[in-house]
Amino acid sequence: MDILDIISKIVCYPLAYVLAYCYFVVRSYGLAIILFTIIIKACLIPLGIKQQKSMLLQVKYQPKMAALQAQYKNDKPKLQEEMSKLYKEEGYNPLGGCLPLLIQMPILFGLYNVITHPLTYINGMFPNEIQRVANTLGITTAANSQKFQIDVATAINDNFESVKNLLPQNYMKLNFNFLGLNLSGIPNYQKPSILWLIPIVAALTGLAMSIITQRYTVQNAQSKGMSKSLMFMSPAMSLFFTFTFPAGVGLYWIMSNITGAVQAYVLGEKFNPKKYAEQLKQEEQDKKTSEKLVKKEKRLNKGSSNNNNKK
Repeated sequence: MDILDIISKIVCYPLAYVLAYCYFVVRSYGLAIILFTIIIKACLIPLGIKQQKSMLLQVKYQPKMAALQAQYKNDKPKLQEEMSKLYKEEGYNPLGGCLPLLIQMPILFGLYNVITHPLTYINGMFPNEIQRVANTLGITTAANSQKFQIDVATAINDNFESVKNLLPQNYMKLNFNFLGLNLSGIPNYQKPSILWLIPIVAALTGLAMSIITQRYTVQNAQSKGMSKSLMFMSPAMSLFFTFTFPAGVGLYWIMSNITGAVQAYVLGEKFNPKKYAEQLKQEEQDKKTSEKLVKKEKRLNKGSSNNNNKK
């Protein structure tokens, strides 16, 4: 069993079960993908909260980190050692913010396989069964093409009676049409069509999510330039991949961006690192002011005591 088989069993089949159930409920591929995305994002909310709280910890311990970087700027091994100690003492994981992204990538990979292999993952058909149906219907698409099973599923819809004896008893017809869009099609950047809406909306929602996410991110002078680049990298990637994948994957990408933007806004308002940074700054100023007042009061009391002694 190779690594792809392992990924298939671990990621694709659970996702396929959820997507198949969503399709069974709504009987629309587009609505099923939307419902599927909401379910997946809801399951990832605890990770989103953890990521946002990690930003607050980063804000809280940034002065200590900056002090260590200044102190050991010429001793990298010592700096790494001291930073590791700080992370351990404060319970801060610098990679904690990357975890949601690392988890979402296998989900995207798995969903791509589920959407491009609907007969396997949603209807439970074996490769030899699919090939037999394809031969019967005269499908000439290569079996290793990402469009093969989609083309076979579409042909089955049009010729169901002639091949129903070759299909599983519980076979569900796959309705790829959604709001006038054929989600089984792949947008062609060389040939304008209504499917261009998928990449365009994916890019715009990706940009919106980037803007909202950065709104609730505290940045230093070094990271500002990089953040601007990343802000436009996300919509650029959305545009590129949704022109490459079937429109169903693009719809998932759009919904993922939308739900991601909503989550970034809600968690950003709840755990706002910029407001938290201002709060810490104000607390530090109040502490210094209080210390000055205490010292001043001590000097006054000492002076008053000395005057009384002279008398």
